[in-house]
Amino acid sequence: MKNLKYHLSILLVFFTISSCNVLEEEPFTQPSTENFYQNETDALAALTAAYARLKSGMGYYKQQFMPTLFASSDQGLSTYLYNEFKRGIVTSTNQSLNNLWKELYLGIREANNVIANVPEIEMDEELKNRIIGEAKFLRALHYFNLVRCFGEVPLRTTPVEAGDDQGLAVSSIVEIYDSIIDDLNYASLHCWGRNESRGNYINDLGRATNTSAHALLAKVYTRIASCKRTANEGILGNELYLEFPETYQNYYQYAKDQCDAAISGQGFSLSTSLDGWVSIFDADNG
Repeated sequence: MKNLKYHLSILLVFFTISSCNVLEEEPFTQPSTENFYQNETDALAALTAAYARLKSGMGYYKQQFMPTLFASSDQGLSTYLYNEFKRGIVTSTNQSLNNLWKELYLGIREANNVIANVPEIEMDEELKNRIIGEAKFLRALHYFNLVRCFGEVPLRTTPVEAGDDQGLAVSSIVEIYDSIIDDLNYASLHCWGRNESRGNYINDLGRATNTSAHALLAKVYTRIASCKRTANEGILGNELYLEFPETYQNYYQYAKDQCDAAISGQGFSLSTSLDGWVSIFDADNG
């Protein structure tokens, strides 16, 4: 009987140790940041994931900007969430608003991962810079939408690591716009032109281009200029834009410069006729 108890004890210890080893096994089949970014295929896949946030699930370009379209229209709205925007009674508990915030930061997360990890990959340098440029364009777009919708927000430009403090403090309006402008300047230099080919690679339709970066940067500067001008005139709501160091006239000039760069960009020009104007909004127009 004693021998039986002894053998059972040995078996119990053995299975306990075995269980510990199984629990501590690393998940080699699951991709992670450490093992995913190996080649240009991985880099392009990560960038595709960053683009996908614009339309995934409750993606904000798919649904969350609907209140903006409905806000001043004469369409009848039910008691659905968007009605709160129509009636001016929206609160922080509005699910549409929460979804918008969530999707914006999920998009920023994906862009940050690309920007942080792609530089370490051994691959064609022009393609690498293009991928980083497109990711910076997306990050700038997300932050521009955030700052317009919410004002001062947390500014995170690096990937979230385990143990990071999730309660990141908000940054100033100027800091957020400085980051946006830096990202778009990089994108305007490194994103390719519409349908442009370099070596074995082509800038296929739907990607951010250097013209896209100039156009968005023009919009950013116009926003700064207009908000600072109205704040100077004493109109309530834009006081934070008084922090920008230059005159609003300077920012309007910067916007014009970017518009000129966009108009002269590869594959685009101003239309001189209203004939077929609807085609401007076709997907094939890039």
